[in-house]
Amino acid sequence: MIHYYRVALFLLLLHCCHISSCPSQCQCFLGSKVMCSEERMNFLPTSLSPQARELIIITSGLTNIYPSSFQGSPQLTKLAIISNPLQFVSPLAFSGLTELEELELSGNYRLESVELGTFEKLGNLTRLLLNNNKLLKLDKGLFDDLLKLETLELRGNAFVWLPILLFRNLQNLHSLDLSMNKIVSVEAPLLSDLTQLQALKLGHNQIGTLPSDMFKYVPGLKELSLQSNRISKLSEGLFTALTKLEELNLRYNQLTDVKAGTFPSSLKELNLQGNQLASLSLGSLPLLTDLVLSKNSLVDLPSDLLGNLTSLEQLDLSENQLSSFPATLFSGLSKLISVYLHKNNLTFLEADLFQDQVDMERLTLSENRLQNLPHGFFDPFLETRNVITLRGNPWNCDCNFTYLYTWLEFGGYLVEDLSRTYCKGPTALRGQSLVSVESDQLVCSYNSSTTKPVPADSLQPLDKETFPPNQANQCILQENNGVYSVKCTVTKCSSLKIEAHIYGADGSTTDYVLNKEWSESSCVNGTITLNV
Repeated sequence: MIHYYRVALFLLLLHCCHISSCPSQCQCFLGSKVMCSEERMNFLPTSLSPQARELIIITSGLTNIYPSSFQGSPQLTKLAIISNPLQFVSPLAFSGLTELEELELSGNYRLESVELGTFEKLGNLTRLLLNNNKLLKLDKGLFDDLLKLETLELRGNAFVWLPILLFRNLQNLHSLDLSMNKIVSVEAPLLSDLTQLQALKLGHNQIGTLPSDMFKYVPGLKELSLQSNRISKLSEGLFTALTKLEELNLRYNQLTDVKAGTFPSSLKELNLQGNQLASLSLGSLPLLTDLVLSKNSLVDLPSDLLGNLTSLEQLDLSENQLSSFPATLFSGLSKLISVYLHKNNLTFLEADLFQDQVDMERLTLSENRLQNLPHGFFDPFLETRNVITLRGNPWNCDCNFTYLYTWLEFGGYLVEDLSRTYCKGPTALRGQSLVSVESDQLVCSYNSSTTKPVPADSLQPLDKETFPPNQANQCILQENNGVYSVKCTVTKCSSLKIEAHIYGADGSTTDYVLNKEWSESSCVNGTITLNV
C-alpha cells in the first residue's frame, strides 16, 4: 500500500511540474501539446518543456519568425502558426526542427512570400500546409528537400502561375491542393515528378483550357477537382491516362457538351453541375454511383444516356429545362436510390418510368408543370420508404386525378410538404391543398349546348412510331380556359371510329359518331373538343 501511494505522489508531482513549466499565455495538455492564443503575444514561447511535441500558435500578435525562434525546441514534430499578422519568416527559422513531421502556416493575412531555403532542413516533413495566406509566388527549389512529403496544401493564396520545376523531387506526394488561387493555366511538366499523386485539387481558379496530355504523369490519380474555373471544352484524350480516377468534379465551368468516351470507366462520382450543357453522352461508366447534372441547359435526354451506368445510385437532373423523359431512360438501373428532378419543365411522365427502381428512397418532382400522373406511376414505391416531393406543380384536381388521389390515401405519408401541395384547377379547387380535397370533388364538368363534333377532315394521319407501345389505347381529358379535349392514342391504324356521348344537365343525350380510314401504314391521334 505504501508503494502505491509513493507512485501516485510521483505522478502527481510530475504532472504539476509539467503544468508549472507551461509558458505564460499558453495552455499545455499532457505535457506534449502546447497551444498559445493571445493577441498581445508578439514572440514565440521559449520555455517549452522537453516533452513538448506539438506547438500551435493561433490568433496571436506574432509578426516575425527569426532564426533563433525554435532553438530550444528541436524535439517538435508538429508546428502550426495560424491566423496571425505574420509577415516575415526567416529562411533559417525551421533549420533546427529536424524532427518536424507536420508544419502549417495558414491564415496569416500579411504573409506574401516564403524564401528559398525555408524548408531545407525538414527532411522528415510529411505534411505542409500554406493555406489562406497572401502568397504571390513560390520559387522553384523551395520544396526540393521534402523527399518524404505526402500532403501539400497551397489553397487560398494569390498565385497566377507556378514554376515548372516547383514540385520536383516530391515523388512521395499523395495530395496536392492548389485551389482558390488565380491560376490561369497548368502545363503537364508541372506534375512530371508526382508519380504517386492520388488527389489533385485545382478548383476555384481561372483555368480556361487543359492540354490533352495534362495528366499523363499522374496515372494513379483517384480524385480530381476542377470546379469553378472557365473550362469550356474537354480535350480529346484528356483523361485517358487516368485509369484509376474515381472522383471528378467539374461543376461550375462553361462546358456546353460532353461526348461519349470523355471520362474513364473507373469513375465512381461525376459532378457536372452548373455548366451550360445542352447535350451530352456518357458512354460506359459501369462503376459510377453518383452523377450530378443539375443547373445546366438540358432540354432532351437520349434514351441510352444512362444505359451503361448500371451501378448508379444518386442522380441529380434538377434545374434544367426537361419537359419529359424517354420511356426507357431508367430501365435496368435497379440500384438507383435518389433521383432529383425538381425545377424542370416536366409536363408528362411515363407510367412505368421507374418500374425497375424498387429500392428508391427519394424522388423530387416539385416545381415542374405536372398536372397529373398516369395510372400506376407510384405503384413501385408502395412498399418502400421513399420520400417524394410534389409541391409547386399545377395539379389539375378533376375526374382524371383519381389515381393520384387514391394513391395519396395510402402513400401520402411518403410525400414531403403534402399540406403545401395545391390544386391549380379546376377553378373551384384552385389553391386548395391536396390533403383537403374530397373524392366527390374530383369531377369534370360538361355543357352540351355548345358542344360541336369534330370534322373527320381535321384529323391528320401520323406515323405508327408516333405512339410508344405503352401509350396504346390510352385517353386523357384536358381542360384549358374552359375548353375540354379528349385525346386518344390508338393502335389500329387502318380505320378509326370515335363515339362521343354528351350528357346534358337536363338528362338529354347527344351522340356523335366519326369514322375515318387511312392507309395501312398510318395511325391517327383522334381529338374531340367540347367547348363549354
